[in-house]
Amino acid sequence: METERAINSLQEYVRQTVLQNLNSYSLKFLTKDITPFRNYSVLPLHFHMKWAKDYELIEFDEPYRIYTHQFIREFSISSVLRFRSNESGLIADTPYNSKCLCEAVVNFHEHVFNFEIFDEEKRFLRDFNKKVLDLSKKHKIIGFDEEDLKIDNQSIHSYFTDITRKTRSTPFAVPFHDFNVIDDIIRCSQDIRFIISQVLLYNPYVSNYMQGKSDWHGKVIFRYFPTMFDKRFFMNCGLAVELIYNFWDKIGDLINDCFGVITKGNVYFGSVIKRFPNGYHSSPNYQWLVNFVDTDFQSMLDTRNEIVHYSAIESKFFENWIDNNNNETEIMKLQERKEQLIPFLINQNQKMLEGFEKATKLIDEIM
Repeated sequence: METERAINSLQEYVRQTVLQNLNSYSLKFLTKDITPFRNYSVLPLHFHMKWAKDYELIEFDEPYRIYTHQFIREFSISSVLRFRSNESGLIADTPYNSKCLCEAVVNFHEHVFNFEIFDEEKRFLRDFNKKVLDLSKKHKIIGFDEEDLKIDNQSIHSYFTDITRKTRSTPFAVPFHDFNVIDDIIRCSQDIRFIISQVLLYNPYVSNYMQGKSDWHGKVIFRYFPTMFDKRFFMNCGLAVELIYNFWDKIGDLINDCFGVITKGNVYFGSVIKRFPNGYHSSPNYQWLVNFVDTDFQSMLDTRNEIVHYSAIESKFFENWIDNNNNETEIMKLQERKEQLIPFLINQNQKMLEGFEKATKLIDEIM
């Protein structure tokens, strides 16, 4: 009985929330397809909400904050929405029908709950985001916001600011706001994690250049039928490379602000490391960075420059297929290069954390 009362209370609160808050930004997505004006207010007329017969009630293994259960139930809305233009006062009445979903966390004993409302598109985007992030965990794609990601047993944010805020006899070459810097680096790493994980999401469905082998009037031809999955796979590979380059560009700016290596002209990560003061060349942190610049970073930079200045990854692969579609050896090499894109991106992602640590420890060597 207590559970039933709590659910009824939750559902009535959801009903009142929808009825009274269609003007709020949190629920504007419910009317996005029928809004007649840019600036408007909306009044629901003849408002009816109907809850689905079945619902899910899931008990948490461990309480989430104060909540003990998750409640999931679909509902439908039928109404007439009266839109009033805030600019002209013009009124338009529009029939409205929508299927929605309520997801809530509930504590039946204390009669407290928290909920979110979804329409079909919002639910799809939420589920897509969750699927991508689940893949990142499965394949250990790194984002610097992860709670269990530590350097010297500290969170990345604390580790960084502890070093940047130390008292030194030699000040940094260019004063900077360390909170903003590390916040930006963390956000960049989040974007890289998400994009690489999308590559992993599309990968099982992409085409294989070797599967199109056929005989055309006695001549071997390797046909290729790219799909939407190929398109998104290559697109996200290119985006990942550009974001990884952007990450190292931020690291280069950070190091240069601390050491003042380049005082005029453009600041690039590779240039900063190559022109670094001789007094630090014996530092293990500097040695790691300079070796990285000559190897993994250079490989990424070559790929990035090809994408930005010449051809997109998808275009380059297509050109190679066009030029070699009757050459089995070259087509096999092309397929191998395609299959190496994911290990290449994962390796680049793994190097980010190590490189960030080396760069920060190098900064800590400033006395």
